[in-house]
Amino acid sequence: MKRFKVQYNSDEDGNLQEKFVVAKTKEKALKAFHIKVPNVESQDILSIDEPNDNESHAAVSMPSNSQSPSLSEDKDKAVLGWVGIASVLIGGFVLVNPTAGGESNVANFHMLTIGETLSIVGAIFIAMQWRPR
Repeated sequence: MKRFKVQYNSDEDGNLQEKFVVAKTKEKALKAFHIKVPNVESQDILSIDEPNDNESHAAVSMPSNSQSPSLSEDKDKAVLGWVGIASVLIGGFVLVNPTAGGESNVANFHMLTIGETLSIVGAIFIAMQWRPR
């Protein structure tokens, strides 16, 4: 696969613009360009060619190799973990005692459903916080 630089005149202002596409041949690059920029006619395309090394490196932004999350992401995830622990505790309490808050000794199915949901959501939040990396 090669990178191609397509120069074209834009419809709005007539200025020369460039787009980079990746394809095997110039014909496939033209098709990829029409998919990427559908409102440009074929007669507006000035050139399709492979960029030289300087243009190629300038157009490609290299991702950083740092995989560590930022400090704000760590704080957000820590909050998520504590919310998960609270949800599991509340959900577990409601599952163990589904008659809590009611006046009868009959289990309330609505409370059982809430307890189950809180326990599952809490477990998911805890797993998101302390997953292996």
